[in-house]
Amino acid sequence: MSLVVCCSCGSPLECDDVELIVTLACPHCERELTLEYSDSSKTRRRVVLTVMEGPHWVGERFLVPVGVPLHVGAAQGNWLSLDGDNVSDRHCELRLTERGNLVVEDQGSEAGTWLGKVRIKSGRLEDRQSITVGEFRLRVDFQSIDGAGAPVAPAMVDDIATALPELAKVRADETAGTWMARNRFNVSRWFLTVFAWLTGAYHWSYLTMVEDWAWYRAGIAGVAVFIVLADLGRRVALVHPYMNHISLAVLLVLTILDITWNMPLAAVANFVLILSIALLALRPPGLRQAIVGVLMGVAAITTIGAGSIPRTIEGLTQYIGSFKW
Repeated sequence: MSLVVCCSCGSPLECDDVELIVTLACPHCERELTLEYSDSSKTRRRVVLTVMEGPHWVGERFLVPVGVPLHVGAAQGNWLSLDGDNVSDRHCELRLTERGNLVVEDQGSEAGTWLGKVRIKSGRLEDRQSITVGEFRLRVDFQSIDGAGAPVAPAMVDDIATALPELAKVRADETAGTWMARNRFNVSRWFLTVFAWLTGAYHWSYLTMVEDWAWYRAGIAGVAVFIVLADLGRRVALVHPYMNHISLAVLLVLTILDITWNMPLAAVANFVLILSIALLALRPPGLRQAIVGVLMGVAAITTIGAGSIPRTIEGLTQYIGSFKW
């Protein structure tokens, strides 16, 4: 999974080479975020929060900014918005000091903030420790800039070892349906990414066969469609739920454009994908809902693939044949 950088105001930040960046300015609240600190040995380190368990986002990694309060909860505008039945609007607060102390403080949540099997009001988190917020278990990793982890205290090794059998049992009991429900955001992103390639090729090949479109104009349109959908595939549900609505809005606009350009097959595939993403990503789905959403996503990809692959081959053949050898 990619490393997500998010401002304390809740805005996801553009950051392609996060390993090279020390500070980053938020374009929304204009706050300058510091992404690393120096420990007592002058080693430059970063703190990464990883979602280990939960109804979604499992495996996602978030870089913890230094020196600012970071709110975690179900409400929009939190640093990390977690969609869970047992997550309060403002569940807890994290703060990473300039000396590398990561402090967690419960904000009066109903379900509580848990460190292992102990409910806490506030406390300091060490490397490889996990906190439980509602249905989510979040692990903290202190990393040096070269990627090495901080030394683990002996007491923590025993704690991690005793937790592993429980985790293994949960994974072993997991069915295909519950896996789809728990990994719904990963599935949605995979659908969008594959769909981006196929629908970009379809638009290029289709528009090149229309007399009013020159090959370079059709190419620009196809590349633009690919870039937009591929970017959505990378971002959907990564940070905050509003990205799900943005992805559906963009797909709806593309559906309208396809109808305008007289591309009924692409419009149908877009609409089916809209239904798939809506079932999977807007709210935690039940087993049947997750299965239907996955089947619709496969149907959308199959539909656009059936139209794009033959047209792309035909378009390339005509393009190559136009040259005088």
